[in-house]
Amino acid sequence: MGYRAQRKSLTKENWLFEIIRCQINRFKPDVLYLTDPITFDRKFVDSLSWEPKLILGWRAATVPQDTDWSCFDIILSSATVCLDVAPRLGAKNTEYFFPGFPDYLAERCQDVIPEWDVVFSGQWSPLHKRRNAYLQSLSKAPLLGKGEFSIAYFLLGNLQDMPAGVAMHNEGDRWGMEMYRALKSGKITLNAAIDLANAEAPNMRVFEATGMGSFLLNEQQSKLNNFFVPGVEIETFASEAELIEKVNYYIQNPTERDTIAKRGQTRCLQDYSMECRAVELDQIIKKHLRRKTNSSEVTDMNDSQSTFKKAIKQLYISIQDKPYEAATYLHLGQILKDTHKLEASQRAIEKGWQLKWGDRDYVSPDLTIIDADACFPNLTVGDTNPISWPYLRKEVPHNWYVDQRSPYVGFLSRDEAHLLHNIALEFSGKPVLEIGCWMGWSACHLALANVQLDVIDPLLSKPEIYQTVSNSLTAAGVRDRVNLIPGYSPHAVQELATQKQYPWSMIFIDGNHDQPAPLEDAKTCVQFAATDAAIVFHDLASPEVAEGLEYLRQQGWNTMVYQTMQIMGIAWR
Repeated sequence: MGYRAQRKSLTKENWLFEIIRCQINRFKPDVLYLTDPITFDRKFVDSLSWEPKLILGWRAATVPQDTDWSCFDIILSSATVCLDVAPRLGAKNTEYFFPGFPDYLAERCQDVIPEWDVVFSGQWSPLHKRRNAYLQSLSKAPLLGKGEFSIAYFLLGNLQDMPAGVAMHNEGDRWGMEMYRALKSGKITLNAAIDLANAEAPNMRVFEATGMGSFLLNEQQSKLNNFFVPGVEIETFASEAELIEKVNYYIQNPTERDTIAKRGQTRCLQDYSMECRAVELDQIIKKHLRRKTNSSEVTDMNDSQSTFKKAIKQLYISIQDKPYEAATYLHLGQILKDTHKLEASQRAIEKGWQLKWGDRDYVSPDLTIIDADACFPNLTVGDTNPISWPYLRKEVPHNWYVDQRSPYVGFLSRDEAHLLHNIALEFSGKPVLEIGCWMGWSACHLALANVQLDVIDPLLSKPEIYQTVSNSLTAAGVRDRVNLIPGYSPHAVQELATQKQYPWSMIFIDGNHDQPAPLEDAKTCVQFAATDAAIVFHDLASPEVAEGLEYLRQQGWNTMVYQTMQIMGIAWR
């Protein structure tokens, strides 16, 4: 913390927030552009004494579900998943946008001479499984006689989490100017986007590498040729085998490689420089400033009671005009909550969700409501008629959700998912175990309660199911707090408990429903449950599952049954 900050009596714990807050309040900008809208969301904006005319944020990575973007007039992103989630987190508008490359960086790194054949700079994390596989495969290639080339990775991440072959090439993470010099230090620069991007559009590394004049070998993406011409300005690969093949080819053909790199740099500096992108950003800002000035829509609320009253009045008028608009009720509910009209707020919010989800998606009163639907692109209402399982309560008028690719296996109902989430909220920050996750619907609702979740399911051994679950958790912004373990309970539970050496504060049992599996799960989980733990069961409509809860009751646990679609139960000591 600097001298000026200390003169202002800023605390060391929050110095970053306090310095930026002081700068904004002092400079009084008309437009506030926050490039980290996760750290600086509404909680930070509400702490400002100055109110900018327009607030923008940019994000193209995972977004935690508890992020509050209700103060943002615009969220900018080049990732569809972020543009989709932004309105649900309160953003008033979204715009497709990607920042530009600062051309002065290329000039400052002209002295860098390539030291390695292939380089990669980025992060090693569970959010980049495809990319991790590419790095592993590339590391193994020279050892398997598939080429002779040198490798340097500049990775952020725990060395212990990296395979030995990757770790041996890791030169450590680089930031700022050193990161750009690292990109220039290889004859070939490798790039692959985060998994949640679904290979749809370029990440910033595409522009950083080409702008530096590096030869870019990029994972094939559906929209990449809208920006650069593969084989002319950059090169692409679609598999691990093709990656290794093209690395070998371009190492052996330096003239062709350098020609492509020069074309790529020319294209980047011509079309995607910071100067070019600033023109588009300026147009976006002006458009929304005009819209905000001329529109009669309710603007972002400040602390003035009169403004709240005007906003509430305007929303009531909107409801009269469009009585079935879910978003209006949800907005009204938030404003009423901000003015401490809690009962009215609850009624408005419940009405909003009812309009959005329909009458067949009942959620019990007084539960904290979340919406994870966008994280499950294959979620759909299933048809119970062909289901032969005798314990499916088809007569209950609730939607029975399925994954459209496997329409004969159901998820928790909307009410059950919210009940599970609200129970988990009582154990926020604590270890939780789930036995049986199917496509991750229940796991997502658990993880959104900010628990540290271990999930055991034998189906996770299937790559397509593992990837589906991982993608949904990533889209919800909770992948980093979920440990996915392929395996059968109760054996896998015993193994994991031995490794972890800590008790679970909450356990959700929704695995094999055939006798004696639920009872065996209950007997095993009791051994590893914390003294204040809760054990939750789903599908108590099945007598075999009910045996598990009955066992806990006989062991002296308190038990209770929830009358949900499939009946849930809970046990606690």
